[in-house]
Amino acid sequence: MRFETSVTLIRAQEPGVSESALTQNVSPMGTRVLVKSSMAPDQLLYLTSPTVGVRASVRVIYCQPLANGQFAVGLRVQGHPVNWTSFP
Repeated sequence: MRFETSVTLIRAQEPGVSESALTQNVSPMGTRVLVKSSMAPDQLLYLTSPTVGVRASVRVIYCQPLANGQFAVGLRVQGHPVNWTSFP
């Protein structure tokens, strides 16, 4: 489903390293986000979004460079599905 919201991605192996991202599409088991830096497939991240109330462990499935210098990153949720629409 097309759904745009701001999220923060925190690198599991480097908890002090985070990046802001914008979702493009979401599903209970994953999302596609836009970021400024490249990410490696299989990289484990923590995704948070206070606006939506989402906190989840996610794994990078793909990272595609875009013409504007950003990257489209496919993320798969690890564990319980995410309900992106259960926010106030």
